[in-house]
Amino acid sequence: MSCRRCTEVFTLSDMPARIYWMNEFEELERKCNIFVIKLGLNPLNSGGMTYIEVDSPKIFFLENLECEAYAAYDKSS
Repeated sequence: MSCRRCTEVFTLSDMPARIYWMNEFEELERKCNIFVIKLGLNPLNSGGMTYIEVDSPKIFFLENLECEAYAAYDKSS
């Protein structure tokens, strides 16, 4: 039986939000921090998780930012 949440579809809103990721793996945490810093965002920590604050998660995920993000990350390697 598959997890009900695995097929759950959510909608992104146009309001300020936080995007979290877990700090369980040092290398992943370091790379995520480098990635968001290159985007000009400030990673914050709370309760073993790192997050960024965005004005609109809809714009963050759906606009051309992903292309700019990839270019910024690629230059750091």
